Order: sequence, then C-alpha cells, then structure tokens
Amino acid sequence: MGTPEKAFYSDNTLIALSDLKYCLMAMRYQIFVATERKEAILDPQGKATQHALSTLGMNQIGDVRIGKFIRLDVSASSQEEARTIAERSSDELLANPIMETYRIVEIREMA
Repeated sequence: MGTPEKAFYSDNTLIALSDLKYCLMAMRYQIFVATERKEAILDPQGKATQHALSTLGMNQIGDVRIGKFIRLDVSASSQEEARTIAERSSDELLANPIMETYRIVEIREMA
C-alpha cells in the first residue's frame, strides 16, 4: 500500500490530495437555520418580551417566542447535499430535540 499523495493549503495545513479534489469540485452554500422552543415548552424570555412590548403600547402583538438564527457555511456537491448536512447538524447539535424545533430558512449558493 502506498502513501496517499498530499498537498498543502496556503496556511501549511496538510491535506490528502483526494480531499483537495473534493474541495475543488464542491460548491459553497450559506444555510440559515432557525430554532425555537416547542409550543409546549414555556418561553420566559418570549413572555418577558411580549410584556415589554405591551408596556410600550404594542398591544397588537399577542405571543412572542424567542429562538436562534444560525448561519452555516457548507461545502457540498449539490444543494440537496448541503441541506442534508444542515439537517444532520441541526438534529445532532444545533437544536435540542426534546425542547426545540428547527427549520431550514434559506439555502444560498455562495460565489
């Protein structure tokens, strides 16, 4: 068995040539993910914000839920693969499945 060919990034990071070929063929995507607490879970920050808005005279706003808006920069061979990577990231780390839901808001191809 031979040693795999190696290449170096400009910052002298060692990378296998096969990985470099994948990086060159892959597209870059920005993926925006929104998370929020499930409806059954109390949201004290949202409740406090709703109360403050009401105090400011914005009585038209009924319920407020506070969540996170996350941007991921992803290398993938297609938009479908990028979505799969974002969904796996959300399932495994970004959103707590017991307390939160998430949704992919937007996938943008980077230039």
